[in-house]
Amino acid sequence: MKKIVLRILSFILDLGLASLFIYAITMFSFINPNIDELNRMYKAFYKEDAKFKNLSIKIDEYFKDEILSEEENAEIFSSFSNYKDCFKDIKVGEKVTTGDINKLKENISTSNMDFMNERIIEINKLKYMDTVVSLIVYILYFGLLAYILNGQTPFKRLFRIKVVDKDNPQKRISLIKYIIRAILISEILISLTDLILIFSLSKDLYINAHYWITQIKYIYEMSFLVCMVIRDDSRSFHDLILNTRVLRYDKNGHEIIEQLFSDENEENINKAN
Repeated sequence: MKKIVLRILSFILDLGLASLFIYAITMFSFINPNIDELNRMYKAFYKEDAKFKNLSIKIDEYFKDEILSEEENAEIFSSFSNYKDCFKDIKVGEKVTTGDINKLKENISTSNMDFMNERIIEINKLKYMDTVVSLIVYILYFGLLAYILNGQTPFKRLFRIKVVDKDNPQKRISLIKYIIRAILISEILISLTDLILIFSLSKDLYINAHYWITQIKYIYEMSFLVCMVIRDDSRSFHDLILNTRVLRYDKNGHEIIEQLFSDENEENINKAN
């Protein structure tokens, strides 16, 4: 079980280090010409999100007396102009019902969601270079570097675990297998699919497709983890596809054999049954 924990931990740390490389590289405008526009879009996104949350709080204050005053209406037009159309059915100085307020909140929420979806699409379109850089870095880090280090990444080496051929641990795994492995574990195919769809689908279709791609991504991640945990040899899908496994070794370089159930435990379980 310790090997599984070390394997997951090393992957998280390696992924974090690779992500730092990606972030640093995409900060250069000659590599990522959209960086300034992206920063502006992010600021607008978070500013609008804060405005929506502030308005959601203000609604209860505005209608505490069940009436929208002239001053409150003026504040809406000056501070929350993006949402002024949501108030078109509210008459200044006239009493409103709970149903009117609930409908108003629903309209504001819908308006905010539409605005955020548009910003997300614009941001994701501008982030195409991030996807390209990520593909290159992941292949170099989890593919080429692992090949050079003979089945290890920096944190795999730190935790004394390595990728080996299932049938012959001494056999050197080919570079192409490491590249395929890097593509599988980094989910880059999912990111590329999302990138293609954002430039080929309409806004509404892309929002729906992006939702399902996100769900597929979660299922993909969980399936790799579940497969690794439930198998006694701790092999995951990419290991099964590429005929590899991950071994843990001691300070002398000898493999440490781990099983979720030892033969002795299995005998005890059988006797108990």
